[in-house]
Amino acid sequence: MTTGTATFKDGKILTLEQVVGNANGITEVRGTSEITPEGALHVTTEYFKAGEWVPGREVTYQEHSASTVLFR
Repeated sequence: MTTGTATFKDGKILTLEQVVGNANGITEVRGTSEITPEGALHVTTEYFKAGEWVPGREVTYQEHSASTVLFR
């Protein structure tokens, strides 16, 4: 179970989630999402575990030139 907030600052989306019941002891997740100059979505996260922030994930989502959106 998680609850959280999102704010906008300097063109970025900043998120902070409270985590309950994580088997690895993670109690919070904070993330930063931004659109790069190339148009990709770049997301980084950190986890609060054992009283300190530790690196989480870093991923960039790029639209594939041959992709199409299908609505059903």
